[in-house]
Amino acid sequence: MNTDNTDLDQCAQEPIHIPSAIQPHGFFLAVDPESERIIAASDNLDCFSPFSAQTILGKLLAAVFPDLSTWVQTSGATPLPALFTLSKKSGSGRFVVTLHRTHHYLTLEGEPAAPEDESPDHFAQSLIEEVIGLSAASSVEELCSLGARSIQRLSGFGRVMAYRFEEDFHGCVVAEAKSAQMDTYLHHHFPASDIPAQARELYRRNWIRYIADASYTPVALVSIAPEPVDMSDSHLRSVSPIHLEYLRNMDVASSMSLSIVINGELWGLFACHHISPTRLPAITRRYCENFIRVFNVLLQDKLNADVSHRFFRLKNHHDTLKEAFQTLCDPSGLLSAFQALGESWLHALDSDGVCMILEQETSSFGTVPSEVEIRTLSAMIDPLHTDGIYCSSSLAVDFPALRLSEPLTGAISLLVSDSPRCEILWFRQEWVRELTWAGNPDKTLQSDAALRISPRKSFEAFTVLQKGKSRPWTPSHLQILPLYKDFGPIIQLYTARQAMQRQDQLLIQQAKMAMMGEMIDAVAHQWSQPLNSLSLLISGLSYHADNGRIDVQQLQNIQQQGMDKIYFMVDTLDAFRNFFKSDQTVRSFSITQSIREVADLFMPQFKLLGVELIIDDDPALIIGPANEFKQIILSLLANANDALRDRKIPDPRIICRIERRPAELTLLISDNAGGIEESYLQKVFAPHFSTKEYGSGSGLYLARLIVEEHFGGTITVRNDEAGACFTLTFPTDPQIRKTQSPDSQTNHSH
Repeated sequence: MNTDNTDLDQCAQEPIHIPSAIQPHGFFLAVDPESERIIAASDNLDCFSPFSAQTILGKLLAAVFPDLSTWVQTSGATPLPALFTLSKKSGSGRFVVTLHRTHHYLTLEGEPAAPEDESPDHFAQSLIEEVIGLSAASSVEELCSLGARSIQRLSGFGRVMAYRFEEDFHGCVVAEAKSAQMDTYLHHHFPASDIPAQARELYRRNWIRYIADASYTPVALVSIAPEPVDMSDSHLRSVSPIHLEYLRNMDVASSMSLSIVINGELWGLFACHHISPTRLPAITRRYCENFIRVFNVLLQDKLNADVSHRFFRLKNHHDTLKEAFQTLCDPSGLLSAFQALGESWLHALDSDGVCMILEQETSSFGTVPSEVEIRTLSAMIDPLHTDGIYCSSSLAVDFPALRLSEPLTGAISLLVSDSPRCEILWFRQEWVRELTWAGNPDKTLQSDAALRISPRKSFEAFTVLQKGKSRPWTPSHLQILPLYKDFGPIIQLYTARQAMQRQDQLLIQQAKMAMMGEMIDAVAHQWSQPLNSLSLLISGLSYHADNGRIDVQQLQNIQQQGMDKIYFMVDTLDAFRNFFKSDQTVRSFSITQSIREVADLFMPQFKLLGVELIIDDDPALIIGPANEFKQIILSLLANANDALRDRKIPDPRIICRIERRPAELTLLISDNAGGIEESYLQKVFAPHFSTKEYGSGSGLYLARLIVEEHFGGTITVRNDEAGACFTLTFPTDPQIRKTQSPDSQTNHSH
């Protein structure tokens, strides 16, 4: 019958670190480190010494094995295996003994020494030659291939496979060295359940594991310890009976595994198999372990070099993309800039589609889900972010209920900014590939009528199509992701600018409305006299008509006078309309003439207050939009008029004079209204600041924007002896005007 989840869970939870048994080719002792009393021993101890396990429990190690006791007391924290002569029932023998210090116990393992253990020099030379051979590798694949051949030569095993763990922990044989009589598993895949998590942890912790005979009968430990002895570091530790049966089903009689550990994580294994039981000397295993240590360093260097190469390729792309995005987003807008650089965003993480979600808007490029699906996926991903990053090669695993209209199975999400909320999603399409498995991956475990779990019996090639996954994201992709968070300040700055521009637009509209109010007030004053005159003309005409004393000449005179008044009002209305006409034409115009055109509208108010307006007759010309200049003059004249009226200044006066300097003209507009409070002088051009009770504070702000941005000039204010004096400076050279604007890069459209 096929395996079910219960079988897999049971296998995955097997306590393989406390089997309380060993392989029979050696003996095992556990000693209390404080009292040095023996608390556990393998039941085969009497095969290697005069003592049985039961007779030595509780005794001092020094009383039973004095040489071992002396070695334990004098050895360091991680002593090398040592050779000892121990008494046996049939005389004495030489043993290789290994010592491990755990949290609770000292463990001693011994096995009979082989001739090679007594004279290890030739192994050292072989090890050096094999390590030197690894330096010829130009790639990770070649290094694994050379490593498999070296381990086969050092160990004599019939087949050595370089077995790499994939991201879901299933294994793939990436290199192989074998004899003719052994089956090949090159490029075959093995299910993750073949090496469950607790076994992988032991492989990560212990870099070598050796099984001399897959058909061995385990030897039990005899113990007086209150709990099972942790045998995680034991070389003789008995392995899972399921694994032994697994090996026999592969026609493997003995095996050795060497762990490939990179950056502290289990990257893979060298799995060594032989068709017959193998008695591998301890020194051979020792040199194989030393070889794997060197191999791991070389592989880590190779992998790090590959990651660094890919990382710097991606970083160069990031730097170029960032500069282009920053350049484009100001004139185009964030989402438009993102869209324009869509191809570059795809290459940023080697993806098939990419999308930016900015608050309630989205922009996408390449193969992406629908906008509704993107929003749904974003909401599902949100609680899974770690440091603003989410990564998956199989969305179907993370979100079983998710259904996308496009065959997209991989995604990376990056939260670029919290305020405004900006998320970038990269997508990868489904990666349909043909995998050759060593046996049916859906039948990794079986159970019989007695519910005894056993591994699969067939390892014949079984080909399936892998679906539901994308190409895996690499460490380089994950390393480069945090750098893309520096797009956050760009987005935040742009958003702040947009908010400022909207605020400026509002202030400008307020300023124009205030100006319009001033103009309407001026027009009303302009019309009051001609309207009164028209009223008198009409009344007089009616009077003469009633008395029968009107002739044609009188009628023509009255008509002409009425039309003159009407033409005057029409001209006033045209001036009002032209004043607010949106004309940004840059041209030369007379400062004096423009001031007089604005002053003409205010003249009735000036006369009413008795304001004396003094304007220089200097024919100076400046370059810029004339209507915008008139709006500046309107604000300044209106402010001066209001101050003179509100303060009831006797002999009120406004002076407009022009000063010429090299490459610039200066216009000074002053009054005798007593000036501006000193604490306000630095604030008068700020938005929303006004000294008037009901003022909007936008008129002088708009004036400053126009002077700086449309004329490249400056505007300041100071108090002189009589009142306030506004100083406006304009460059006379057009090229200077373009370059001298103090904030020429700020976007203030109005």
